[in-house]
Amino acid sequence: MANGPTPSGAIVTFKVEDQGGKPALTLGWVSRDMSSPQPPVITSGAVFALSSGGSRATMYALDAATGKEMYSTGNQVTAPANLTGMTIANGRVFFTTTDGTLYGFGVHLER
Repeated sequence: MANGPTPSGAIVTFKVEDQGGKPALTLGWVSRDMSSPQPPVITSGAVFALSSGGSRATMYALDAATGKEMYSTGNQVTAPANLTGMTIANGRVFFTTTDGTLYGFGVHLER
């Protein structure tokens, strides 16, 4: 079954809107195609998404309001991600890969 322009998976957002006095979900934005995306984490107006499949994981920082890609780890990660998800602590986003490596990327927190 095809998933449109995101056959492998994506992060999808919805808005709750009033339609005739009743709440309704409308599509917000859809991320790029991601291989086996893990549940995202959100902080400081950014959505951190992890594409875990394939030969290497890729983490993306997306603007929470628009979905615009603000950062990508590109080829920095050298193995697929574990299925343990991501966490945010002390201004960093952390995840692990199948080769036992812990990755941590800094998050700019506005004050």
